[in-house]
Amino acid sequence: MRREDVRRALAAPPLPEPERQWSRVRARLRSGAGATHVSLPLALAAAAAALVLGVGTGVYRQFAAPTQWLADGASVALDTTWLETADDSLRLNVGRIGHVTLAPGARARLRRGAWNEHRLALARGSMEAVIAAPPRLFFVETPTALATDLGCAYRLEVAADGATTLHVSVGWVELAKDGRRSVVPAGLTARVDANGVPGVPYDPALPADAIAALDRVLHAGDASPDAADLALILAALDSADRRAPANIRRQTSGITLWHLLQRVKGQGREAVTVALEQRAARPAAVTREGILTLDRQMLDRWRRSLHPMWGETDGPLWVVAAQRIWLWVMD
Repeated sequence: MRREDVRRALAAPPLPEPERQWSRVRARLRSGAGATHVSLPLALAAAAAALVLGVGTGVYRQFAAPTQWLADGASVALDTTWLETADDSLRLNVGRIGHVTLAPGARARLRRGAWNEHRLALARGSMEAVIAAPPRLFFVETPTALATDLGCAYRLEVAADGATTLHVSVGWVELAKDGRRSVVPAGLTARVDANGVPGVPYDPALPADAIAALDRVLHAGDASPDAADLALILAALDSADRRAPANIRRQTSGITLWHLLQRVKGQGREAVTVALEQRAARPAAVTREGILTLDRQMLDRWRRSLHPMWGETDGPLWVVAAQRIWLWVMD
């Protein structure tokens, strides 16, 4: 404050009737006169904005992909050197969402993706992942496929020729290549061969000859599958259903058949469709003709009707709703 301002303030006359002035001030405060009123809609909007900001900040901090991962306690930067294990395994922390264990003899590298994409490239060997997060945050690239975590635990193996084998123990994993995909649930296995042809989920307890026949059917190309191979597969699935407990009797065979009907042609597709109908009737809006022409909406509608075979809809309603919203946002 300048010296002139001080002099002017000291020379000013005192406030007239100070007690009367304070009485007026107290009366206005009691009546609320001059107060600023915030409308209810504005207050609600401000509260909603604060909530969204808080939740968004929390989601970002929890699920954002780190620039460095911890490998047995040491920091490893993205897109740098390959990690190779010799006689010992190596544990990697996947940000805040889980961990990966590279088995001896594995070769992997951390990759950079979007802000929320935790990516790992597995060139050879095997790894085990345990992820506790919403779907589509953790990805593993192999020479022949992309494995997308849908909230689960699984083992992934890459052979010397690049062929990829997936074994899921908890939850679901999507295995994709060139527009084809298989959604593999807990307890099932799927394989992508060295040429990048994705297999369908199947029970690894199936007889070896049935698994070999399944592989031949998937590689039939544009030709109809061999009738003997297809009959062997369907018989093995029927036998597995008879051995399974009643509450999960359709589970593994139905998932295998739903994937398989999209990969075979001609009479083979019709035979697989009939086998699936014996396990779960088609919804009213799903026609045999639509399924045989691979109508996407009908296939998805039939898939959803296979509950409880298709476990992605298990759980409380609010959990299911939250998962579907998340998947819609991530897609």
